Amino acid sequence: MPPGYAGYVAPAGPPVVPPIAPPVAVGPAGGPVRSSGFWIALTGIVSALVVIALLGGYFIGQSTRLSNADVQTKINQQAHADQLAQQRALDALRVELNDRAAARVRRASARAERRGLREGRAEGRQAGFEQGRSTGFSEGQSSGYASGQQEGYSQGLDDGSCIADFFYC
Repeated sequence: MPPGYAGYVAPAGPPVVPPIAPPVAVGPAGGPVRSSGFWIALTGIVSALVVIALLGGYFIGQSTRLSNADVQTKINQQAHADQLAQQRALDALRVELNDRAAARVRRASARAERRGLREGRAEGRQAGFEQGRSTGFSEGQSSGYASGQQEGYSQGLDDGSCIADFFYC
């Protein structure tokens, strides 16, 4: 039965020691030691490859880049399009704000009209009541005085004639 299975039992005996390998020259980082010439050459090669790649990208990409005039034309077109879009947005905002302001004015006007009518009715009612009471009092007083005079005159005539002609009354 191979090791790692349940029920595996290791054979009895001395432990197995791996064979000893011959010594290898190891540098400070644990790898083989390289000379400074190797590192200088490697750095030079990598630098040259990077420079070649950058120059190749520049010259190959040069044909795909726009000229300065083309770039300026595109910038001007975009600026014009942005200006038109901004003007449209501002016009729409102005219309919306004007509509909101007009609606607020209509609501405030209607509210003021209702309040004015309510206060006008109340003041008119009170003024009419006061005027009616005043007019009714003076007209009642005049009417009462005239009626009293007329009745007094009639009654005086009747009473006076009774006194003058005591057999008649």
